[in-house]
Amino acid sequence: MENIQQEVIQILIEESILSPDYIHGEQGTDLLMNDLIDSLNIITLITAFEDKYGIELGTDDIKEENWANVNSIISLVSRHINNNKNNEK
Repeated sequence: MENIQQEVIQILIEESILSPDYIHGEQGTDLLMNDLIDSLNIITLITAFEDKYGIELGTDDIKEENWANVNSIISLVSRHINNNKNNEK
């Protein structure tokens, strides 16, 4: 889980959502309310996560609560990765 967390944060930095000097204690900062993420960013992130992890995010995943902060994005990606692993068994 820690590795996924770090990778998700790295993708958020690469996509200029988070600054390179991002502090992990800021994971609860509201990205949407602070205009740090918008719909175009979400589409870009969906593509990046799908490519990186071989997961498929659907329209049901494009909900405000899934993209509100770093924690919610990590949870969304982790949930899909775990579902993928369970479906492969």
